[in-house]
Amino acid sequence: MKVFVQEDGLVFGQKNKFSLYKSLRFERFIVNWLSLSNLIDSMRKLGLYLYLTWAVFWGALVFVLMYPLILICIQRPGWHRFYHGLSKVWAWTFYRLALLRVRSRWEFKPERGQVYVFCSNHFSYLDIPLLTLAVPSFTVFVGLHDLNRIPLFGYMFRKIHIPIDRSSPRSRYLTYQRAKDALAAGKSVAIFPEGGIWATDFPHMAPFKDGAFRMAIEQGVSIVPVTIPHNWRMMPLMNLNKFKRVRSEVIFHQPIPTKGLRLEDVPRLKAQVFEVIDQQLQQYFPEAYVYE
Repeated sequence: MKVFVQEDGLVFGQKNKFSLYKSLRFERFIVNWLSLSNLIDSMRKLGLYLYLTWAVFWGALVFVLMYPLILICIQRPGWHRFYHGLSKVWAWTFYRLALLRVRSRWEFKPERGQVYVFCSNHFSYLDIPLLTLAVPSFTVFVGLHDLNRIPLFGYMFRKIHIPIDRSSPRSRYLTYQRAKDALAAGKSVAIFPEGGIWATDFPHMAPFKDGAFRMAIEQGVSIVPVTIPHNWRMMPLMNLNKFKRVRSEVIFHQPIPTKGLRLEDVPRLKAQVFEVIDQQLQQYFPEAYVYE
């Protein structure tokens, strides 16, 4: 090798210089590719923020426009059935304007006038409007007291539904009594037995609490296990990078009767409902259960 080139204090032959040239071209290609990838990612995030802003805007606007009627309907118990119709209209409108597909599947035909305790997994804030849309009968929700702080919505929630502060024994007791009263009055109750969105490894559920099962046994009301498989993918908590717009689906499983059961049966009943929902989630996400 007869020709040498001095660069930055190092000596290279022609072959080494050619290799360096190819290396620099490859590095420039990588830099350009990463820049394009970052641009695409930024555009995707911008589109996601615009879409979420669109969905929240229309959901809030429709709610505000309907609020005067809702305010009237929640003042007297006899008018609550009209509120139920309005809430379903709001949920239907929200899902349509948010361009979200909805599918509900019933493994049984709900009896007209029959009262149930609906127990669902809870992975997303979309779960409540989905159940509002899917459940045909008037249903009272048990939800965290933080919902009381939402302007306008909080007042409506306190009047119709049942807020709970799990840090307060008194609040837990009053919530339990109000839910029992609702069942006794012929209203179904929807409750998330995980106690909120406490799961950290979706689609694995957090452990169930006893309240829903004690209440169902004491009132002799059948429990309907409910699986909501996909909502956590559309509204992941604090991680928009995992957002995916998929079909919002809910499955209502066969009711589990509680007549004849005693409070000693709460652990068995709780495990049975957990197993029904967990088995359905495994069918949707088998890869998440491979290591088990």
